[in-house]
Amino acid sequence: MEKIEATSEELASFKRWLADEGYSRRTQTDYPQRLRHLVKFTGGGINEIREFLKKLRGEGRFSTYSTYLKAVIAYSRFVNQPNPLSDFKFPHVYQPKRIVETEELRRFHYAIKSVKMRAFFLVLASSGLRRGEVLSLTLDEVDFKNRMITPRCHTGKTKKAWFSFYNEEAEQALKEWLEERAKDKRYQKTNKIFPWDLSDFKREWAQIRKASNTQLRPKDLRDWFSQEMGERGVPDRYIDALQGRVPQSILARHYSDYSPKRLKAIYEQASLRILT
Repeated sequence: MEKIEATSEELASFKRWLADEGYSRRTQTDYPQRLRHLVKFTGGGINEIREFLKKLRGEGRFSTYSTYLKAVIAYSRFVNQPNPLSDFKFPHVYQPKRIVETEELRRFHYAIKSVKMRAFFLVLASSGLRRGEVLSLTLDEVDFKNRMITPRCHTGKTKKAWFSFYNEEAEQALKEWLEERAKDKRYQKTNKIFPWDLSDFKREWAQIRKASNTQLRPKDLRDWFSQEMGERGVPDRYIDALQGRVPQSILARHYSDYSPKRLKAIYEQASLRILT
C-alpha cells in the first residue's frame, strides 16, 4: 500500500466493514474520520503519514498518535493489504491517575442547577459506570425497586457490562428528574432516561466545572468509585464486575459469585456516599 485514497465511497464501505467485524459504534465513526483527517493533512501518501505520526509522537500526543495508528491498521485489514506501519509501536507511557477527593465531587454537585444533571451526576458517581452507559440508559434497563442497572449499550469487542447499582442519594435525585421528565413533551418519544445531545451535555458540564472551580471529568467519577469501594473493603473482583471489567466467560462459569443478589448485598454493605 503506497497511498490511502479515503474517498467517500471507500470510507462508507470501511465503516460497514467495521460494523461487520464487531467494532463499537463509536469506532465505526471514529476510524473513517481519522483516515479522512490523515488524507487532508498529508495527502494520503504512506511516507507522509509516517512523518505525520512521528511528529505527533515527538510532541507527546500519544493518545492521538495511537488512534490514528489503530485506524490505519484496521484499514489495511479492510483492503487486505499488509500493514504499512508495522514498524510503528504503540507507546507505553505510565501516567499515574489522579483520584479526585470526595470534597471536589461535592463542590461540583452543589454548583449543578438542573435536576437532570444532578440525577445524572449522582447515578454516574454511585454506580461506577461509564458516561456513555449512563447516557444510553433506557427506562427498561433500570430496576427502580432494587436500584439496579443493567446497561445493554455495548455492541463492540472490548467494553462489557454486567450489573451495577446506585445509592439512595441518586435514587432521590433520579425520582425528581423522572417526575420532571414525564411532564416535558420533548421526551415523550424516547425511552432514554437522560435524553441529551452530547454537545449540550458537554457544554453544561463545562459550565458547572467553571462555577465549582474544579477540573472534574465524567471519567473521574468512575475512578473515584473504584477507589472508594476498595477503601470500604470491597474485593477487586467485585469492583470489576460492577464496572464491567469481568470477561463474559468468567461470568458464565461463576454466575453464583456474580449474581445480582450477591452484588447488591456487597454494594449495599459498602454504603457508598457522596454528599454525607
